[in-house]
Formats: sequence, C-alpha cells, structure tokens
Amino acid sequence: MAIIIPANSAADTGYSIDNSCRFNRADSAKFERAIDADGSLTTWTFNVWLKRGEMTASNHYSLLWNRDSSGTAAITSLEFYGTGTASNQQTIYFYNYDNPGDGEKRLQTTAKYRDPSAWYNLHVMWDSSNATAGNRMRIFINGTEETDFILDQNPGSSAEGGLLRGSVATKLSIGFHPYNNSNYYDGYMANAILCDGQAYLPTKFGEFNEDSPTIWQPIDPSEQSLSFGTHGFWLDFADSSDLGNDVSGQNNDFTPANFAATDQCVDSPTNNFCTLNPLDGNITNSGGLLEGNTTYNKSSTGSDHNTTTLGTLGAANGKWYFETKIGDTNEVIIGFADANHGAYDSNNNLWNTAATESYGYRDNGTRNVTTTITTSHFNTYTTNDIVSIAIDLDNGKIYAAKNGTWETSGDPTSGATGTGSFADISDTTKTFVPIIGNLNYVNASLHYLNFGNPSYANSSDAADANGDGKFEYAPPSGYYALCTKNVAEYG
Repeated sequence: MAIIIPANSAADTGYSIDNSCRFNRADSAKFERAIDADGSLTTWTFNVWLKRGEMTASNHYSLLWNRDSSGTAAITSLEFYGTGTASNQQTIYFYNYDNPGDGEKRLQTTAKYRDPSAWYNLHVMWDSSNATAGNRMRIFINGTEETDFILDQNPGSSAEGGLLRGSVATKLSIGFHPYNNSNYYDGYMANAILCDGQAYLPTKFGEFNEDSPTIWQPIDPSEQSLSFGTHGFWLDFADSSDLGNDVSGQNNDFTPANFAATDQCVDSPTNNFCTLNPLDGNITNSGGLLEGNTTYNKSSTGSDHNTTTLGTLGAANGKWYFETKIGDTNEVIIGFADANHGAYDSNNNLWNTAATESYGYRDNGTRNVTTTITTSHFNTYTTNDIVSIAIDLDNGKIYAAKNGTWETSGDPTSGATGTGSFADISDTTKTFVPIIGNLNYVNASLHYLNFGNPSYANSSDAADANGDGKFEYAPPSGYYALCTKNVAEYG
C-alpha cells in the first residue's frame, strides 16, 4: 500500500529548510575534509535531517566517519547498518574505537529506520566527560532518545573519541566509509551540523509542533547561539555550485565528489516531495530505484515481467501535476492509481487489474483505464520526450501531455467540463498516487520521474503557482506539485 502522508515528516514552523543534498550510491557520492589538528576528543554533537533512498537489507550506509590512515588507532563511525539478518536490517550504528585507550564502544538501535517517504532527524552526542555513564553516547530520532539497543557499550569517563582526532592523513567523511572506500549513503541530507566541543540536546535544533505534539520540526540554527569549535560545520546545501560550503562561520568546507548541480534538491524536512516508493511495488526485484527514488530502473531479467511502482505521496482532493523524462520505449506506462490498490497479479502488474482503479498513458499511444485498453488514443512518445500527467480530483478528470502539448486537445483548466480529459475518475472519494510501470519483461527500462525535484536538468525550471517544484513545463493554472505543503493546503 502507498504511504500517503508521512507521519514523521516535519510540519511548517515558520523556519524553512529550502534545500537538501541528494546522494546517489551508484555514483559513489561523498564529502571529505582533511583534519590536521585535534578537535575535542571528549565532546561533540552531530545533528542531521535524512530521507532514505536505497535500503538493501545487507548494505551499510555511512553517514559520518573519521579513521586514521593505518586504521588501527582511532575510528568513529555513524551509519545505517545492514547484515541481511532480520535483527540488524537498517538499524542505526554508532561506533567508537580508541587504541590504546578505551577500546571498542558502540550503540546499535533495536529500531529499524526504513521509511522512504519521511524525513528523520538524527541527533548524536559523544560526551565522555558526562558523570552518568549512560549519557556518554546518545542517539535521538525526531527529538526522542533511543533507549532500546542491540549493543549498548558506553565509554569510560573522559575516554577519547576518534571523530575529531587530527593528523595530516586523516579525513572527516560524510556519506561513505573512507578506509574501505565503500558503504556509500543513498538518499537525502539536509542541515548537517557538527558542534565540536559541545554536548547539545536536540532542542537546540528542533521542537515538537504545538498543534501536533508527535511531530518533530526544525528550528533556525542561526538563532540558537551554537558554538562550532575548531572542526564544527553547518552544511545547508544552498549553493549548487559549492555543495560542501560550510556556513557556520568556521570555513570548514568539505570537498564534494561525484555530485551534480541537480543533486541540490528542494525536497526538504519542511516541504517533503513525492518520490517513488520501494515499499509499494516490485521494482526492487528488477534493478532498483536510483537518484533518491526518482529514477525508475528496471532490469532485463525475464522474471520481472510487468513491473509497477507507485509514489509515496497522494491526495484525495485538489489538482496535481508531475512529469516523466523518457529513457527508452520498452512499453512504459505512466499515470495515477488508487492508493489502496488490490494485489499484484502473477506478472507483478497492477495495470488493468479490476481491483485497482488506474489511469495511464502508454508509449505506443494506448490509453489504459483500469481494465479498459484503447489503442491509438494518444500520440506515441519516445526517448527524451517529457510526458506530463495532470489529475483533477475536484472534478474527477485526468489529462496527459507530450512535450508540453496536451493530448486529445486537453484543457486541464476546463474544470467540470473536463475538455480533453482522457478519462473520468470513477470514484473521487479515493486517494490517488502517481504510478509507473513496464509491460516488457525482456528489455531493461529506465525513466526519470519529476515530482518537482528532478534528477536531471530542465531547460527551464518552472514552478507551480505556490513557487514549488522545478518542472520542464509550467503546471496548468490551479495544479500543484505533490509535496506536503501543497497536500496540506489542497489535498
């Protein structure tokens, strides 16, 4: 089932995080910064917002690392941890090793963090000078402290940590394992902040919403009198040409590797955009989702016939718009479907199953309306074409365009008359989510979904009327990008 409104996404607080950085594991994307002198070895705080991408059970996804060149004296690591066993799949693992000294110390959560639709706030503290042993290594998620651990080994009093130990051969790393050059992170990061020499609680970085007290939301770090110390930093990812720019005032810039300008994203903790959902579909069996779950990547294996994937965000009211850049013409089909869909058929397909209300535009010009297939209804489309889908849930209409021209003389602004709509929505009380599928089990298929947060460069970034999203073509008047700010207002 599709995830409609992520329960732990941040609410609107008046403070806006405008940008995030997208890490694509397949690109080996990472940040590094040399440390040539010690920072505090007993006290530091790290706070970051995260939205997950790929989550293969057996993979580790590194967030923050330091390790000396020999790999024998000092190590600190923070990662999503995976071993393939059920008890360890995508827990949070916080590890420190000091030799000679306190040896190995670690926290590993029992809780698993595998929701691809939501932003998490991860807050980690190393405070070995704390008089209470259980408060020397601490993990908080969304403002709440983790207390249930698979591994719970706190350091001794004033034990030295490896994160800010400096030498000419040491690098502080974000998004990968520096010693083995592996375990790259996949997903989004926003407001990555390290405070060297300070043990701050999460309330320096966020607060619970006064109207929805289970929702943790960011507050403006610039108003919190944060002390960053020697090696502290604040990466806000606001400069697409310099994603590693430190805005803390310390000029502790990081060197980015294998990022593109399009990896600066508008998907953020204060405005969460729709992506494709690896938990609602079978694309993970057939090549996976790439670029923060915005790229559909079907392999050519014959067992993956009719692969379908749906979006993470949907609506029951309002008017919504998204685009897809076509990577090939191997029987792709794009549209909207009922979020509370029926089961996949024996070919891993949701299209045209009576249990799922679905509306789609296929590359060969076919129109699909649940179990009704109409051939030669639309123009065909091919590689590099942009397909637009607009759904009007207030009037029960859906429209399709190729390269900015609406098919069948469509007019998405025609309201109740539905001029040029390619279908009437049968049940407007349902919640609908974007859907993409492939009906060819022989060939690979690669397509680039744009819900306003594209992984590719547009010729012109057109926003909706609220200023949200970056599209090739301007959404029709009254139609909006699928993001939490818009869904809260119109959906």
